[in-house]
Amino acid sequence: MGDDYYATTSVRTVVNLNREWMFKLSLSVAITNSVRINLPKEGRRGLLANKIWHSQFGENIKNSYPMFDVVNDSAWNGVIADGKIINETICIIRNNPFNEEGNITNLATLCQDHPFQKKNRLYHIIKNIRGSQKEFGVCLREISHKWFEEFLKISLIPMIDMYHNYGMVFEAHQQNCLIEIRDNFPYKFWVRDNQSFGYVTDYADELIDEYTDLIARAKCVVSIDFANSRFIYYFIGNTVFSLISSIAKTGFSTEENLLNILREYIENLLKKYPNSKLLNTLLFSNQLPYKGNLLTRLHDLDELVAPVETQSIYVKIKNPIKHKEVNHV
Repeated sequence: MGDDYYATTSVRTVVNLNREWMFKLSLSVAITNSVRINLPKEGRRGLLANKIWHSQFGENIKNSYPMFDVVNDSAWNGVIADGKIINETICIIRNNPFNEEGNITNLATLCQDHPFQKKNRLYHIIKNIRGSQKEFGVCLREISHKWFEEFLKISLIPMIDMYHNYGMVFEAHQQNCLIEIRDNFPYKFWVRDNQSFGYVTDYADELIDEYTDLIARAKCVVSIDFANSRFIYYFIGNTVFSLISSIAKTGFSTEENLLNILREYIENLLKKYPNSKLLNTLLFSNQLPYKGNLLTRLHDLDELVAPVETQSIYVKIKNPIKHKEVNHV
């Protein structure tokens, strides 16, 4: 019957690690807030993102950040009947840069509680580093901090630079983030799902001028306020806060220590981009936007079909990384 393919963590995307393509299939089942049927606009977004990533813009990014990459959706197809595409038949063809030899993990599986053990995966990873460096007197607290910092270097810093220099914003929640681990440390970072890439009106002028279909056909040009709220929730709230929680569960450090490290990185980025509304919100706002998945579902909103600006419901949470005021006596 042919090669065996296996579901990835996104369920409807299947992979054979010996083949260069994955296949993202339509699935007529509601998962989280959407019936997971591929749409033509998503296919177009993938094609444009793939073009951009292989253009001079993309080459500049890859040269600046060789440890950051995206998993491109390079093509799509579907059945046409009576002049219309049947959405349920649409298949998105995704590049597969991975093989059986690489130690690649999805952030969601890395951060989750172990189903059979009290200790999570990060506990064992950090302990393994300690075992290999024991003779140097490195403590587990230092290792956990270094691990977290290495993650921020290959993820947060490149994405903030791309945001401000090219207007590119990624829906980098845990399930869309993959990392390669070498010597038990984060080595390379990937973002997948081209359909969720956005282009910010205030920063993406060059890209929008060159790729006019970003507005007309792909409908993925977004306002700065929309981009900020999504980046804050998807990457900071969903991914980084979950990673902080998972590292803290090892007992090797605390959430407060790790939040302090995150705050320091954002403070340093603010020095580079002092007028950034995104970074100023992260450091000085009392509250941060957070997606209410249950509320979105209760309001019967389908995130794939609804207009971008009203596709989901957001609530506010207390900002745990707000800049701490220093009292001078």
